[in-house]
Amino acid sequence: MSLIHLLSVQPRTITERLRTGRAVRCDPAKARIESFADYAWRQYAWVGEQMERHGIARPDGVELPMWAWAAREPGVDFDVDDVTTAHSSGDGAPTIETVEDVLALEVPEENVLLTSYDDWSAWPFISTDGLAMPGPDELAAMDADPTDVLLDRWFDRSDAMSFEERAATWWRCMRPASSLRKPVEMGIDSETGKPYHDWIQATVWEFRLEWLRRVWKSGENLAGTAAWLDWNIGNAPA
Repeated sequence: MSLIHLLSVQPRTITERLRTGRAVRCDPAKARIESFADYAWRQYAWVGEQMERHGIARPDGVELPMWAWAAREPGVDFDVDDVTTAHSSGDGAPTIETVEDVLALEVPEENVLLTSYDDWSAWPFISTDGLAMPGPDELAAMDADPTDVLLDRWFDRSDAMSFEERAATWWRCMRPASSLRKPVEMGIDSETGKPYHDWIQATVWEFRLEWLRRVWKSGENLAGTAAWLDWNIGNAPA
C-alpha cells in the first residue's frame, strides 16, 4: 500500500473529535462560516466530483471533502501565521481567532486527490464562478507577454463561458502522486531571490484516527512540519 504524508490545519475541536475514534468529515454549515467554502462552493463541489471520477468513493451524506497540504516549500516549517485563522460570521460580529492544530496524517494514496495550490488559486478559486484555466502553451505565451494583452483576452474568453465550460478546463490543476517526488520550480521569489515551488493540496473525504501520526498544538514549536511533508519527496508513489 502506497502512503502519502499530509498536514492539515484544523480547529482544536476537530483534533478532540478525532481522538475519540470517530471519522471527521466536513460540516457544510460550519464550512460556509469558517472557510472560503461559501465563496467557492461550486468549485469545491467540483473537486468532490473529481474524487468520485478517480475512484475515491464518497461516503453517504458527505457533501464536501476535507482539505490538507501534501507539499509546500521544501525545508520550510510552518509558522504561526499558518496556524492562526481569523473568522467572522459576516453579521457585524467581531472577527475572532480560532485555536488551531496541525495534524500529521499518513493516508493511503487511493484516498487522496491532489491539485496544484498555485493553479487552483489562480484560476478556479479566483472568483465566485472561477476562471477557465489555459493550457501550457497559452500560459507560456501569457507569461512572455509584458503587455498582458493575451491575459486580458483570456479573461474575456473565460467570462463568456458557462460555469460548466470553465470547469471543463480545471483538470489541468490536478497532480499525480508522483509529482510529490520532484518539487516543480515555479519561479524566483522577488524578496529572497530563491526559487519557489508548486505547492500541492490534497482532499480526502474524511480524517480517521488510524491515519493520525502527530499533532502540533497551537503555540507549540512547529519544527518538523516541513520534514513531515518532505518525506513525500523520497517516498510518495512513483
